[in-house]
Parts: sequence; structure tokens; C-alpha cells
Amino acid sequence: MKRLAVLVFAFILVFGMTAYAEDTSDVKYKEEVVLGIRQQVTTLDPQALTNTVQNQVLKLWHATLVDLDPVDNVIVPDLAESWNWIDDKTIEFKLFENATFHNGEPVKASDVVFTVNRGLEGVASKSRMSLFESVEAIDDHTVRITLINPNVDLLDTLALPVCSILSEKAFEDDPEEGFKVGAGPWILDEFVLNDYMAFTRFDAYHFGPMKTAKLRVRYIPEDSSRAIALQTGEIDMCEHVLPIDLPLLEADNNIETVIFDSPNCQYFFFNYQKEGVPTSNKLVRQAIAHAINREDIILACKDGYGTPGKTFWGMNQYGYYDGMEGYEYDIEKAKALLAEAGYADGFDLPLTVISGERVISAEVIQAQLKEIGINVQINEVDSAGMTSLVTSGDFVCGLWGIGFNSCGDEVRRVYYTNGSNNRSWYTNPEVDRLIDEAVVELDDTARKELYKQIQEIAIDDLPVICLYYENEIMGCVKGLGGIEWGCSSANDMSGVYVVVE
Repeated sequence: MKRLAVLVFAFILVFGMTAYAEDTSDVKYKEEVVLGIRQQVTTLDPQALTNTVQNQVLKLWHATLVDLDPVDNVIVPDLAESWNWIDDKTIEFKLFENATFHNGEPVKASDVVFTVNRGLEGVASKSRMSLFESVEAIDDHTVRITLINPNVDLLDTLALPVCSILSEKAFEDDPEEGFKVGAGPWILDEFVLNDYMAFTRFDAYHFGPMKTAKLRVRYIPEDSSRAIALQTGEIDMCEHVLPIDLPLLEADNNIETVIFDSPNCQYFFFNYQKEGVPTSNKLVRQAIAHAINREDIILACKDGYGTPGKTFWGMNQYGYYDGMEGYEYDIEKAKALLAEAGYADGFDLPLTVISGERVISAEVIQAQLKEIGINVQINEVDSAGMTSLVTSGDFVCGLWGIGFNSCGDEVRRVYYTNGSNNRSWYTNPEVDRLIDEAVVELDDTARKELYKQIQEIAIDDLPVICLYYENEIMGCVKGLGGIEWGCSSANDMSGVYVVVE
């Protein structure tokens, strides 16, 4: 079998550990590597990113103070060579003196201050930067951050691409597009919307230059077209291979496939604050959860490549409680709960969904809920339409996906009142209190207990039904390495290379 079945980080051990190492052997590498991705990049500004693909592309040419080592799941240096907690709310970072931006400017503490101040107005960065009471440049290579409240997950947060450090000088030179200048391993040369991005290796990268000289990221939205492009040699890596295309790739001696557990989760969500609809009744929401057969959805959408979900929490996220019972598929129990709620004869249920793969999920759910008398009316919209409806609260229920990162306070995004990804408009003062307590709790056992309590409350309130976690399939040309698969909600492709035999 050429298929390399791996769980989350195993692939890194084989292919990714030497991404930054100086190569002293006679191994030859392909001059330009081409990566095929399925989602378009809509912004180059780290502080405005909105989806997973932008995360993984931003990591190519931007850098953060610290990074997350996906092998040992520990925080490691990036732009900061060391850090020291002065007290439970104050931390100092020492920057690498040889770290530079692509415009030749050294990375200084004043750039960190500038980044935070700008980030307070950023669409995606505001919630992260608002954790800080102050950010001070002690000297050119020392920055001190003081938090409003203690935060155990601060370093994990600072490792996210949304916290990439920007060049103040780049914005002085170009106020509109200064964010194009990064301090990561690649220099962005060209960006053609809905087509491709071209990069050149940054030879002055403070960890040393990459093995590949040029990199191109191509946007190919049609799944089968990407797979064909891999077979014809147009691209070297095909993101998101469909199970139906897997046999063809496995039969090709020049291609290897990688399968790993992804932190990306597909979910069904209710408008928790929508009044005057049947789903405002908790018993109705629980009935729907019992009437959904997750295995059928995974089979229809992923040909079985997925893991059914119980609690709406990343499986590799800190605090995940694997003892949750969840809602098992039980039609009779679902009917009984509907009857108890006063809806024995069922009702009409509008379900909003983005065009594409999730329509298949919606159709499966439609057939399943029909068995308990619920008539699902699928409202298919584009991505912009979905965002508009959910943001305005003008919906009853819907389907969405999310990529969970590793830190426990990720829960704030999805369950905290006014959380950045709280699509369900969920609000529970007790959950808010527990989230705030957990992020400052230093004792590991006590903190995990708080997160367990949050999951237990949320599974009872049921603003969200976790459907499944994706098993991702990637196609690669033989000899490709240096990609860290499944390490967070985005793959780290910055160290990619292809060995030429």
C-alpha cells in the first residue's frame, strides 16, 4: 500500500522535522513546488483572515512571536528567542537579533507594539489584542506585554497566524498594503485573486533558508480537477482528495496519499435566541440530535472518512472530555421527546446551508428528520449570504464547519456570549463564568474539570450538534516532504520540498 495512514502528527515525524535544517548532503530538490488548494484566499492581511486556507497561506510569509511544535505540542521560538513571566499578568519577550522583515528592516519591539495597536481594530485580531492592558518596547529587542487578566493560553494564542508581527516601516511606505511584508521563510512576489500566489525563498530567514527556491500556491476549486492536476504533474500537492478519487491516485506509482485526523469539525447549529419557533424548546433540539445518524452523513459526504462527534470541542484541543455520552441515534427516543415537547405531529424546519458539500449533509439530515415528522426545508445560499444571515440572526438553524486549535480557551470562540464564532447565538452566564475561570486556572486538574463542566452544560443546552470530525486525505508527488499535516486548524506548508531523484 502506498497510502500513508497517519494520526495527526505522525507524518511530521517522517517528513517535517528537517524543514529548517541546513542540508549538507548531495540531495537535490525541485526548484519550484506547486501546491493545489481548494479555497480561495480573499485577504492578505493577517488581522482580517476569516478561514483556514488563509491561515495556512499566511504562515508561508509571516511569523509570530512564538510557534507551536506539533510533534511535542509545546511552544517554541519564532521571532522571540526566549520569554519570561514576570508575574501572572506580565511577560517579556527577547527577539532574535538577526530576525528581519522582507523589506530588510530588523524585527524590533516597536513593530510588536505597532502590530498590537493596529490589531485592536482588526476584524479577526481584535479579540486577541484586547487581552492586553499594555505592550511596551523596553529596548529594540525586548517587549513587555501586560495582560488585563491572567491567561494560561496566551502563548498558544500568540502562535496563531492572526497574531503575525507586522513591519511598521512597511506601513509607513505603503499604508494600504503594508501587510504584504512579512518576516517568515517566503517572500510574497505575486497574488492573482482566484488564481495563484507566487513566492521566493527568503534567504535571510533567521532560521535559515528553505530547501525549495520557489513556491506557487494554485487555487483549484473543483476537487477532481485538483486530483487530475496532481496526476499530470501540474501540481505537487493536492489538498482535500475526495474518497472517490483515492483509488486512482493510489494506482499511480508517482503519487502517495496521506490520511490524517483533522481538527476540522462539521456541525449543525440552532439559533439559540430565536423565539417563537419549535427549536427554542430544548426537548426539540435534543430530539433532533437523537434523530441524526452521523455515520450516514459521514458515509454520504466523506465515503466513511470521518469520526462521529459527541461534544463540540476539538479532539486535540486542551480540555476535550472523551467520556461524554452525547446523543446516540435513537428514533424512538427522538419521537418521545418531540411528543413531550408538544410536537408529536412534527413541524416545518428551515435549514440554511452553504452551497457545496454541506448540501449533501443537509439532504441526509432532511431524510432522517422526516422519520420523526420534521419537514426540513433546505435554504441553499452562498458563503456571503450565509455569513449575512447568521450575523443578523435571521435564521432558525444551519450547517457550518470550524477548525479547532489546540488551546482550551478556543471554547470562548464558540460558546462565550458574543464569541467570534458563536454562530448559534448561544448565551449562558454560567458557561461564560466557567470560561473566564478556566483561562486563569493554573492547576491542570482543576482547569480540565472546568472544561468538562462547560461541555456537560452545553451538551444539555444543545445550541450545537457536533456531526463529525473530518479525516483529511492529501495527495502528494513521491518525494514531497516538509509539510506539518493536521497540527492545527491549518497545515503548515512553509517547509515543503520535493526530492529529485
